[in-house]
Amino acid sequence: MNVYIFENIDELTDRYHEGGGLVVIANNKRRAKKIAEEYIHDPWDYGNEKPHIKLSDEEHKVAKSYKLDPLKKYKEAVFVFPDAGCC
Repeated sequence: MNVYIFENIDELTDRYHEGGGLVVIANNKRRAKKIAEEYIHDPWDYGNEKPHIKLSDEEHKVAKSYKLDPLKKYKEAVFVFPDAGCC
């Protein structure tokens, strides 16, 4: 398993401020993108079941990745860090 860090994502949520970061634990980068785009929902958009995260090809390409300890078991996970802006 790996940790993928996606920075300054334009379409992370549909809130007022764009941007923010995304951290995904997955087997590979393609799976990380799929998890983010298909399974994660904006936690502040109550009642809306449509995912809001969209990763552009460039955002996907420049993601940083780090290998996790192969002797430990990990579950797939996503952590969303929306840009809170100034207000």
